[in-house]
Amino acid sequence: MFLQFYKPQDALKEIINNFMINQIDFDPSQPKASFPFPPLPEHCLFFYPYDCMEVEYQSTNKQQKLGSCIVVGPQTQKLTITMGYHHLVIKVGFQPGGLYRLLGIPMQHLLRPEAFEASQLFGNDILEINEKLREANSFVAMIMIIETYLLLKLKKLKQQG
Repeated sequence: MFLQFYKPQDALKEIINNFMINQIDFDPSQPKASFPFPPLPEHCLFFYPYDCMEVEYQSTNKQQKLGSCIVVGPQTQKLTITMGYHHLVIKVGFQPGGLYRLLGIPMQHLLRPEAFEASQLFGNDILEINEKLREANSFVAMIMIIETYLLLKLKKLKQQG
């Protein structure tokens, strides 16, 4: 198991609080692992370069198979997550209001218990980032791929404003 938090570079600190990478390989001869997961108070962008996860929302018993790149939060209910056998997640935790500053979408439009497919909010180019993450040769390289993408988004936003 690998779990590491990273600080964003200075140019992203106004919108990004942290990056987190978590990798766990499970025995494929065993049933998939499920875990309860507490509510998250922040907006997050999650990348799943390998196996995607399944979620069950405990208050509604609704199940959702997550895509390879999702946006969630803030969440108000517990979840049960079922991980794939080759679990790798890269989380981008946004500062309060950071996702709004990046996307310009009022936050009340993003408040729902279910995850959003990130391409709905960021466009299809976010899916290319996940492809690059699959090909990266280190966790540091993965963070650099995401930071480069977010810096470009931020630069375009500042040019428009």
